[in-house]
Amino acid sequence: MLPSQPFNEEKWREQIRRHELARSAVALGKLAWKIRLTEDYATETPATLAKLISKIADILAEKIPSEVPADELEQINTFLGVITSHLRYVERAKVAQTPWSIVQPAEKLLKLAAGPKCNFIIRPTWSYNYSITGEFWGSYRQYLSKCVWFPLDKLRKQVDLEDEQTIYCISFPRLERLNCLLHTNWGHEVGHILSKRWIDTEFDNVWEKAEPNIKKNIETNVHKNPPPFEPLFKDMAINQMVAQQTRATLEVAQQGFVELLCDRIGVHIFGPSALLSVMEFAARFAMDVSPLQADNYPPWRYRIRKMVEFCQPDLDEQMGIGYPNHVLKPFFDRLKGAKSLATATSDLSILTANIVTQEAYNVIEKYWHAASDFVVALLPPKLSKPYRLHECYKLITHLVERIENSIPPNEITLKPQNEPASIQDILCAAWTYKIMKSSSESSWGNNDDYNLLFRLVLKACESSYVHSGWGSKINKEA
Repeated sequence: MLPSQPFNEEKWREQIRRHELARSAVALGKLAWKIRLTEDYATETPATLAKLISKIADILAEKIPSEVPADELEQINTFLGVITSHLRYVERAKVAQTPWSIVQPAEKLLKLAAGPKCNFIIRPTWSYNYSITGEFWGSYRQYLSKCVWFPLDKLRKQVDLEDEQTIYCISFPRLERLNCLLHTNWGHEVGHILSKRWIDTEFDNVWEKAEPNIKKNIETNVHKNPPPFEPLFKDMAINQMVAQQTRATLEVAQQGFVELLCDRIGVHIFGPSALLSVMEFAARFAMDVSPLQADNYPPWRYRIRKMVEFCQPDLDEQMGIGYPNHVLKPFFDRLKGAKSLATATSDLSILTANIVTQEAYNVIEKYWHAASDFVVALLPPKLSKPYRLHECYKLITHLVERIENSIPPNEITLKPQNEPASIQDILCAAWTYKIMKSSSESSWGNNDDYNLLFRLVLKACESSYVHSGWGSKINKEA
């Protein structure tokens, strides 16, 4: 009988780790594949992410037992946990959980804005917020490329994804699933992809130019308002405070640019509808909170002011004969209300009350036009022209009349040959109708009223999408 070997903790842990991680990877691969095949999605993107996770898990299951170095097993455990959690984005994107009628045309528009290789999962979240998460394929590839034992080329072939392709998840409040009017906020979320390109390529240059003067102003302010310190450590304390406040200024300026540029993209794509969505969303919160008390986010009033500036052409009654007409007048008045909201300067008082926010927003104001021009220039030619209400008010009036008659506003019948309305036109008409009815009829606005409007708009988005993709073929066959 062979003598028993002494217990070796490291070998024991490695053996258990390999066995359990391989077992978990097998289970994850099967689960992801099942979710991919058995759930119903409005687009292919959720199924693509599920397939990607499944194939990664299958390869890991093959490699973990013998090929993964022992010192990498802990990282693999973390990685498996991360990609497993990402399946929740897929599960929540099934048709029953989303306003599926608008998902296809929305993803088409978002892909047009961000680039044809961008793909989007649209799913609800329980928090009352719109957000964007990702990029999944890029982050997976970045990690796996460092694992010399992982056959990345094999994975690429199995999932048919190029390195340039991306997958993002855009979340919307679950409570607003059918409230497609608020979903113009998706324009802001896709703006994060474009604003990141400006941050990555231009922000350091902006900061390099601005930092010396900012540091000087902060140092002057610290000397005027010195903290309590021991005389022996005076210079050290001042230098530390200046460094901390300079760093905080950078962070406030960067986050401010990101959010404001995203708003700029949203209002460029959707026009005043995006502004009204932000106003309605912001009404739930305080309008004038310092970025230092709001995770570096700009005050809502400041954001609305920037959007109002962009929408100024739609606030000019001389922009066209008959504009605004009786249908558009309530919408126009609401825009004037936005302008009044932005005229108040209580947010500016908040920003100038602190040297950090004051200096950060001085930088934003100085470089705002260059930054916004840069980001808008990233949009494709089809979206290079901003959406203007005064340029399409006759079309919007026509679509509103369809809604009034309980007809989905999916097509334009002003011309001899009917044309599909764009998702921007449909949502603008819905906002116009909502404001017109709520301002003229005190009884309008119960759940039945809103549900009817939402159903008409969602049906219109679906029908318009089908019309735009198949209408010409159907006409030829007819």
